[in-house]
Amino acid sequence: MTPQPLRASFHTSDGMRIHYAVDDFSPPWQQRPTIVMLHAAMGSMNRFHNWMPALLGGWPVVRWDMRGHGDSQVPAANSRLDVHRLTLDLVELLDDLGLDRVHLVGSSAGGVIALHMAALHPAPRSHRRARPAGEGAG
Repeated sequence: MTPQPLRASFHTSDGMRIHYAVDDFSPPWQQRPTIVMLHAAMGSMNRFHNWMPALLGGWPVVRWDMRGHGDSQVPAANSRLDVHRLTLDLVELLDDLGLDRVHLVGSSAGGVIALHMAALHPAPRSHRRARPAGEGAG
């Protein structure tokens, strides 16, 4: 039987339900920072599906559906939706999971959130290295 990721959700400080998955099949004796994958606008955590075989077994991986995407709650039309709110969602997700140090991987809008996170919440919260994703990366 193939191991399945933990799929769960949490509620942000403004009441939105955010869906995420934790894929952690790494050896428990290896203490490695978690990789957090942030998808592009109009995407979902499933955009990173093809990356998982290369990462699993070596790294714990968290993938989310940002608000309004995938299985996360869709915000009201008049609610705040900007990079500051999305970054706060990420901070709250990491707090909910008890993660202090992570590697952020973002595609397009997810990359903007990762850069914003690194600028406003520097180490030890996140690594401050940003690299553009290659074509078709997600």
